[in-house]
Amino acid sequence: MIVNAVTYVMRAGTEARAVEHFHVLETESRREAGCIGYVVHRSREDDRTFFLYELWADQAALDAHYELPHFIEHGVKGIRLLAESRVAFVGVPLFPQ
Repeated sequence: MIVNAVTYVMRAGTEARAVEHFHVLETESRREAGCIGYVVHRSREDDRTFFLYELWADQAALDAHYELPHFIEHGVKGIRLLAESRVAFVGVPLFPQ
């Protein structure tokens, strides 16, 4: 299993557009083979801060995700262009079950 967790701070004034992109990303990503979970969170303290938590079956599933049209359109050409900052963490379980 692979975890992909990303924190974004969006540029002021882009929050509504970001929500639209995140909605498509979450909906479409959950339909992908190998996606175990995909949840977008919004900070309670700062409307500009979003956190994605994704679980993928393996690296091949995550790599396939990165090649799909919805990821390119709404992730690379959407969210990433609206972001003021992006901090990503990709990891594997320390104690696999």
